[in-house]
Amino acid sequence: MIVLKVHATSGLSAIVRIVNTLKRKQFKVHQLIMEECSSDEYKLLITMNENEGRVKKAIQHVRKLEDVYNIESLGGVCYEKNVL
Repeated sequence: MIVLKVHATSGLSAIVRIVNTLKRKQFKVHQLIMEECSSDEYKLLITMNENEGRVKKAIQHVRKLEDVYNIESLGGVCYEKNVL
């Protein structure tokens, strides 16, 4: 199992978009933990039962969402973009 750490803005609507994207693309999500870091920033820990190649695909799909500004994987796959 691999854990993705996702930082997003825009509250729960961003979290719902992330989860819907993973569900629509048929990724095997084992566990979801959400933490509010500030009034407009959330951290989501997603435990996935997928291999490294599938996790890279998941990161590619999630990073396209506009409110996501940081994604990390314990497997070393990382994406980060600056928020304007």
